[in-house]
This record gives sequence, structure tokens and C-alpha cells, in this order.
Amino acid sequence: MGAPTKTVAAVDEWANVAQNAVREGAVVDVSGLDGAILHIDIALVAAVAHTGTAIIVQMSSNTSGDKDWTELTRFIGPTGTPNTENITNNPLTATSTTATVANTTGYVADETRFIYIKDGTIANSELVLLLSAVTDTSVTWLDGTTNEHAQTTPMWNIAKT
Repeated sequence: MGAPTKTVAAVDEWANVAQNAVREGAVVDVSGLDGAILHIDIALVAAVAHTGTAIIVQMSSNTSGDKDWTELTRFIGPTGTPNTENITNNPLTATSTTATVANTTGYVADETRFIYIKDGTIANSELVLLLSAVTDTSVTWLDGTTNEHAQTTPMWNIAKT
């Protein structure tokens, strides 16, 4: 038996889902794998109180068709009332670690404060881990952005990965 090979595949890109709506995500056949890890990112993008989104992960013993589904796990989150702030860089270039903003209310750095950058092209949206904020001036995150983002691209302060 050879050494295991690690592969990574994005099977379901960012999607807009209205509050209180249902969205069926991608179906992936992992029957030929020795193991698999599922990674889910989620962000709130409406400035209204939210009590949590139900994420339900199901699996099936069938390799094809749409039957015999069973619940693997279910969790709720995130919760709260998110704050949005538009990026004022013109543009925010790819690999940037700091964005200028007019207001930093709600952008408090802690160990788990992810910021969601909601691009006009949803597939170019991304999460960044907030490191610090300079009051009403800028926010700084850990790693550079993958994509360029236009001026006025909104950032949201409640996201989970």
C-alpha cells in the first residue's frame, strides 16, 4: 500500500442564501476515499438580528441517485446582528492585509473574528482573520486577500469557518 495522497477540492463555492430559506449544496461522492474532511464557511450579510442558520450535513450509502440520505451532523450558527462597512481602498488589491474604512464599530480583534468580504462577484468573496483595527481608519487581517476588491465592497463582521 502506497503513502496516502492529500487532495483538496472546492466543491461548493460561496452562494447567497436568503434568511429563512433552504439551499441544497453540492453532492460529492467520497466512496473511493479512505477519509474526507468537510470544511464549511458561513457569513451573515444582513444587518438584522439573526438567531442562527441550521447547517445539516447528510450522507448516503448510495453512490448515485437521490435516496437513502441520513443525517451526519447538524449545527446552528452564526448568530447576532452583523455590522457592515465598505472598503474605501480604490481598489483593495490582491494580497492586501489592510483595508481603509470610515467606521470600525463592531470590528474587534479576538481569536476568532473572521471578516467576510462580499465581492460583487460572489465567487471572489473571501474570509480574512481580523488582527487589529485603528478606530474609524482601517482594519488589518492575518493573510493577504486572494482577490482584488473594488472600492465600496462591503465587509461583514460575523462569519465562521
